[in-house]
Amino acid sequence: MHKLVSVLLACSLVAGCTGAAAQETTTTSTTMGTTTATVEPTTTTTLPPVVEIDGSPGSPLTNFLTAYYGYATGRSEEAPDGVPSPMLPEPGSAADRGTVKGKVTVADVDGARLAVFKSDKDVIGLVRNADGWRMVAGRAPSIGVKPWYGEKPILVAVVGSDARPGEDVAATRADSIHILGIDGKGGAALVGIPRDSWVSIPGYGTSKINASLSAGGPDMMMATFEDLSGLDLTGYVLTGFEGFEHLVDDVLLPFDLDVPFTFSDRAAKADFVAGIQTVDGRAALSFARTRKAFTSGDFQRQLNGGLLLIAALGGAKIRGPLAFPEIIAGTQEWMLTDLSPGQLLAFALAADAVSLTEIDNMVLAGRNATTSGGAAIVRLDEAAAAAVFADLADGSLD
Repeated sequence: MHKLVSVLLACSLVAGCTGAAAQETTTTSTTMGTTTATVEPTTTTTLPPVVEIDGSPGSPLTNFLTAYYGYATGRSEEAPDGVPSPMLPEPGSAADRGTVKGKVTVADVDGARLAVFKSDKDVIGLVRNADGWRMVAGRAPSIGVKPWYGEKPILVAVVGSDARPGEDVAATRADSIHILGIDGKGGAALVGIPRDSWVSIPGYGTSKINASLSAGGPDMMMATFEDLSGLDLTGYVLTGFEGFEHLVDDVLLPFDLDVPFTFSDRAAKADFVAGIQTVDGRAALSFARTRKAFTSGDFQRQLNGGLLLIAALGGAKIRGPLAFPEIIAGTQEWMLTDLSPGQLLAFALAADAVSLTEIDNMVLAGRNATTSGGAAIVRLDEAAAAAVFADLADGSLD
């Protein structure tokens, strides 16, 4: 299981040398959330058009990108390895731009190296492992390459457990549950699931959906989500109270949140006035936790959680895609995920390409009820939920 952070949410908010002889040396390291973004070290290249990266001339990454742009402009007849077919331009299809100037940021994440290259409107995400550099997502309109973020829509479970400081986030209840869909075409949606939803938990029985995490860890949680939704989820990101605060304060950085109405909740330590305000980790957590202040309880809380994820994404978009490698590396200490570093980068770049006003935010319909033993639960409208999830299968809601 890979350690992570980002989100989103907001949502979090997101590769190789052309010859084996070219080697890199670097002193950059990332350990337990301490991360350093760096530029690639210097080597030499002769293949025109030359890609010129600020502070990183002639590095293996520069050589890789030079081969990529050279293939598009006809300067090279051989397509570079490590480029997925949707991102491979037609050979010689683009005008020769001469020197392609851009910037790159790099960070180490879970044994891999992530990079984002940006040149005007071209934004390319790359990963380097033992086999060299490869592209994982991005767009290059300067050479006719359309946006691409993977073969399938991205469907990620964004989960907040009720783990307090010192508790295992993977062994407590999953109290904040959202499925984030991104269609790769500019559309996205957040579907909140009330934590008390009475559902079937594979291998466990029928219980509240938030028990799926405490009963069997992330694997059982994801099996429950997929069983309920019928969706093939890409993966999950998971954090607890302490991790959430650190993600906002130290990784995503405080961001602006448009509070829909005035409310307060002593239990959640929340006191908000309607309007736009900058929230730090403590304020963001209290906003996401509040439910007793609302007549609709957890339904409004999940809706507010969606608003918070959208606002976090807005903060990440302001910083721009060059910040993504460092953001992703910084999440490692404070979140858990089963997404690979390359998937995280593709996720971040896909989210960055979404307009905030185009993100649908909703919560599954249901009614408050009790079990025969008197426990408070939510009975989901099963037909309505099935329709929502069927609609979300392509990464957005029509």
